[in-house]
Amino acid sequence: MDSGFGQRLRGWFVTSGAGRAWAAWRDLTAGAAAYWRWRRNRRRERAARSTRNQPAASRPTARQPAQTVAVLGTGKLGAPVAQRLAAEGFTVRAWNRTGARAEPLRAHGVAVCASAAEAATGADALVTLLRDGQVVAEVCAGGVLEALPAGALWLQMSTVGVRDCERLRELAERHGVTYIDAPVLGSREPAERGELVVLASGPEAAQARANPLFAPLARRVVWLGEAGAGSRMKVVVNGWLVALVANLAETLALASALDVDRGVLLDLLAKTPVGSPYAGIKGELMRSRSYPVSFALDLAAKDLELVAEARELVALDGHLAEATRKLFQQAKEAGLGSLDLAAVYEVCAPAGESRDQREPRTAADRREPHTETGVRAHLPHRRDNAEQRSPGRAETAEAGGDDSPPAGTLAL
Repeated sequence: MDSGFGQRLRGWFVTSGAGRAWAAWRDLTAGAAAYWRWRRNRRRERAARSTRNQPAASRPTARQPAQTVAVLGTGKLGAPVAQRLAAEGFTVRAWNRTGARAEPLRAHGVAVCASAAEAATGADALVTLLRDGQVVAEVCAGGVLEALPAGALWLQMSTVGVRDCERLRELAERHGVTYIDAPVLGSREPAERGELVVLASGPEAAQARANPLFAPLARRVVWLGEAGAGSRMKVVVNGWLVALVANLAETLALASALDVDRGVLLDLLAKTPVGSPYAGIKGELMRSRSYPVSFALDLAAKDLELVAEARELVALDGHLAEATRKLFQQAKEAGLGSLDLAAVYEVCAPAGESRDQREPRTAADRREPHTETGVRAHLPHRRDNAEQRSPGRAETAEAGGDDSPPAGTLAL
């Protein structure tokens, strides 16, 4: 009888509101306990991976301030970065996937290494200036981060976009490396002069260690917050910049078709509030049909893919951005990828304007025909050349394709 009463009592409790609340509380506490056990185990796994089975006590610690710097990637930006760091007194070790391209750095006191891991071994700071996020991840996950001492700085200066920046930050965390997201505004010429603009983001405590490394490279360092803010800013700036060049190409094509003096037009675009100094720089290249590389068209096309990726991440349509992306893809497919991004003009030029026809930029050009990048013949075909421009007009850019903007403007 007692047993039957007890069973009825338990049955009533289980089906009552109090019983259901007790069961819910029991399940909740069990789930919370399981979650915190998972978090604790995950932290332990990350710590174990960060040392790669190396005892914590035996892992070296990066020196402060940094003395030895590994530079991975010695292209148009990486080479002058390595050279300027060496000139500043840092011990610099460099690596490039095509080793021969790094060899000239030896003459500037830079040690050229056979592997990326060799360059990184024991370095206090790592600088990556590689093509894209996938390449950076592949190189750094291949023994580079393991070779760095605990707490080393990783100055990730490549343009990698929003998504890959987060992946690289997580990779740095797993290896106990301090990650500084620091893409730059500037091309080869500003890099050679130490006039880049660094869009830096990362731990506030690391700024004092990173700034001495940026000092010989940049005329301005903009700290934007937590790691990732720099790459977000770079994507936004590049989206504007490349769209400006695309719009400039179509504008000059329309001017050509309407027989508008393009010398006067570029003067207006470069030197009045309605335009931009960058329009004068790139416009002169388009006008001369000569495209010495400062910012390669295929890299501009890659950056437009990063803009599209960022817009997709936040579900934001971009009609102009998409049209610009397609235009640069068309130029790339036309074989213009190895030229400067100003070569997008070639897919915008009026049908009657041959690629082999160009306008000279100086009187010397008119006297002595010669071949320049992207142009096979010197056949001036319009009357709005330099000597017929408005009197007193100053050249916006030096003949030779130097992308240095006038004083007070950004070199992008």
